[in-house]
Amino acid sequence: MEQESFVIRRLAALYKAEFVPLQDVLDRAAEQYGIREMTVDGIHLTGRGDRILAEQWYRSFTDQAVKT
Repeated sequence: MEQESFVIRRLAALYKAEFVPLQDVLDRAAEQYGIREMTVDGIHLTGRGDRILAEQWYRSFTDQAVKT
C-alpha cells in the first residue's frame, strides 16, 4: 500500500492535484468500529466507510480553501 500511495502522491504533484491521505483514517476507523463495519470485502466500503471517507475528503478541501 505504501508504494501505491507514493505513486499517487507523485501523480498528484505532477498534475497539481490535492492528495488526500485516507488510509490511516480508514485503518483507525476499522480498529474502532471493526473491519466488517467499514468494508464488505476488504476493498469496497460500507455506508459507514463511505461516510468517514467523505468527511475526511471534505475536511481536507475545506481546510485547503481556508488556507488560500
